[in-house]
Amino acid sequence: MKKLKINLLFVFALVPLLIQAQFTVTGKVVGQNNLPIPTAEVSLLTNTNVIVTSQLTDEQGSFKLTANQGNYILQVKQLGTTLIEKNITVTQNLNLGKLQPDDAKKLEEVTIVAKKKLIERKVDRLVFNVESSISATGGDALDALKVTPGIRVQNDVISMIGKSGMAVMVDDKIIPLSGDDLTNYLKSITADNIKSIEVITTPPAKYSAEGNSGLINIKLKKVKKDNWNASLGSTYLQRTYPAGFLQGSYNINKNKITFKSSFNTGKYIYRITEKHTTYFTTESWDEQSPRDIKGAFFNPKVGLDYEVTKKSTVGFQFSTSLVNQFFDETSTIKRTNQGALLSSVNSGSNQTLAPRTYVGNLNYTVKLDTIGKKLTVDLDYLGYNNTDKQNVESNEYDANNILISGANFKLNNTNGRKIESVSLKSDVELPLKWASFETGFRVSNSSTNNDLLTYNSQVIGGTQQNIFNYNETTEAIYFSGTKEFSSKWKTQIGLRGEFTQTIGKSISLNETNKNNYGKLFPTVYLSYSPNNNHTFSIKYSKRINRAGFFQLNPFKLYSNAYVYAEGNPMLLPYVTHNTEFNYGYKNIEVSVYYSYKDNVSDQVSIVNPTNYNTHYFWQNVLTTEQWGGNINYTFDKLKWWSMNTSFEYSYNNSHSDNPVLLRNVKGNQASFSINNDFNVKKDKTILFNLNYWYDFAGVDGLDRSTSMQSLSAALKFLLLSKKLTLTLAGNDILRTQKRISSSYSNGILIQHNNYYDNQSLRFSINYQFGNDKLKTKERKFGNEEDSKRIN
Repeated sequence: MKKLKINLLFVFALVPLLIQAQFTVTGKVVGQNNLPIPTAEVSLLTNTNVIVTSQLTDEQGSFKLTANQGNYILQVKQLGTTLIEKNITVTQNLNLGKLQPDDAKKLEEVTIVAKKKLIERKVDRLVFNVESSISATGGDALDALKVTPGIRVQNDVISMIGKSGMAVMVDDKIIPLSGDDLTNYLKSITADNIKSIEVITTPPAKYSAEGNSGLINIKLKKVKKDNWNASLGSTYLQRTYPAGFLQGSYNINKNKITFKSSFNTGKYIYRITEKHTTYFTTESWDEQSPRDIKGAFFNPKVGLDYEVTKKSTVGFQFSTSLVNQFFDETSTIKRTNQGALLSSVNSGSNQTLAPRTYVGNLNYTVKLDTIGKKLTVDLDYLGYNNTDKQNVESNEYDANNILISGANFKLNNTNGRKIESVSLKSDVELPLKWASFETGFRVSNSSTNNDLLTYNSQVIGGTQQNIFNYNETTEAIYFSGTKEFSSKWKTQIGLRGEFTQTIGKSISLNETNKNNYGKLFPTVYLSYSPNNNHTFSIKYSKRINRAGFFQLNPFKLYSNAYVYAEGNPMLLPYVTHNTEFNYGYKNIEVSVYYSYKDNVSDQVSIVNPTNYNTHYFWQNVLTTEQWGGNINYTFDKLKWWSMNTSFEYSYNNSHSDNPVLLRNVKGNQASFSINNDFNVKKDKTILFNLNYWYDFAGVDGLDRSTSMQSLSAALKFLLLSKKLTLTLAGNDILRTQKRISSSYSNGILIQHNNYYDNQSLRFSINYQFGNDKLKTKERKFGNEEDSKRIN
């Protein structure tokens, strides 16, 4: 381990020695009245008119090119028209100042009709320019994501095509929310305030290697200081039961201080219906388990940034999630033999939870010079407390509905869990003459304490206490470099090293398990753009998946007399290798990918055909391969209608050495989706959305599933100068979003038919007031990957 760390540091130390002398050429393109001209193409050409490097000007009309020493032709074009052309000599860093064509009026006429391309491709990400999208106008961030290539929004749940997970960032800062909390937060951001959305399917070395996930980065428009804004909204949701939510925000940017606050709160109740059929050799078990989940939550968030100097800023953020939940479940198992009833098991259970999550961040940012060098430092804290109480009682009756003697089962659990995580990280951005570099480190420590007190009348025969403590320390260091060889060829190479030490102690079982491992995670990107319409790119990354904290606890947790589950303190992390090829043509995106996972952990169900017990146990059991591809098309040529459609296909090959599971399962997966936005009125104050998706029957791991589909629609009214928004939406209108699957354990077939109360009708109202030109900042919580592992 020590040798690996030393070698990694040695590699990073050698990289700057490889830097070759190159120079920067900077300037600003302006039109009449010295107004900046964005999206003008600035190029350096050789005397034979070969483009050496090229760049589009930013919103301030500025550009920065890198080149070796020599003589060049500087050329500025807009929509194919050459506006400026002059000879320059590069012998050192060169600032050309303001550049204005002789015919400034002609330039202004061109830029009036100029519009950013809807889709831009960078070496490590796809950029969807929301401000150039017709369909996102008047909506919120969730509406903008619905029409973003590579992103899928189903019933307000966001996913990234081809990825098992994803995180959302705002202005490069990760938002530590998930589920309904994330949805409500995104609905508070208006699409008109979004500049672009970046889709990062292969995160660079700067980000944690945890999880086979992508990143979505929402870039907000730059706005003025000395302003304030606020919003207040409410939602009524009708599923099987009604629910209500309230959210609001208040932000102010005054002098050197930026303050931002938001909250969302609500009460809800919904029903989950699960049906399982197990086909034993001599009998079948049919189980139906309707479960009602009631809850209430309150999630406040505050943040403050102070501009110490023009080059440095210090800030903090704090958020908390206060939740109370109650589960009420009734389970009925019918034991039959060729249709004849043998017995029935009736169970009732309830569970109460009160999780409390606290997330804090202190940060400092300083600009080291005027050409982009920057240092950031973050100190993060994550705290989690929860007391979980469960009561289970079941009775078994014979075919004549007479209670079977000795078949009564009672269980009472009280589980206290506490998690604390602290991390320190620092990042440095180093744009140099011939390339740009980033480097940094992160050190984190997480501790988990579980105290489970169980009374079981039948299986255990009394009261037992399980105390399980887990500690994990991780050190990470990374380096990445980006190089533009020309206007056509770009590359980025990164390397991240993560070194982890874990120790798990079960006080009750007198067991201690230690693990110590270090791994390197390379990322490689290469892109080629022969012209403005075509882009080719290839990407490779290596990722790691670590077990959730609860998966490591070895104590047995019983659901009834026949079913129990336990964790595995020896559970190992597993690695994923991803390779992806992308082709982009105008508004069409095509992607082909390959993924390989070794020693994948999964919860295995082991069914005993003799005593009919089912044991759920976490193990490293799978090796999986996945080949796939997807195509996405965005249509936005008509003012009254826009459409985003996608099709994805994958072939899955899963293999297991566990003798109780199927050794090999191969099969296909495919899905199709189409999202339509209609402007009912020309002024875009009445909008209609129609969304449909279809998942074909296929294979997921060792399970086979049937097809599934969903249709949703929404009608939106923008009133009072578009400050008041009224929305009426229906999800899963046809009630067809049902998951039906099958699997095998010990040669025994198990079928599942589950429905998660997706059909719903939603009415929401939201009002924006104040000055909506306020500039605010979001900060990444550095313990985001730890918070994801809590549940």
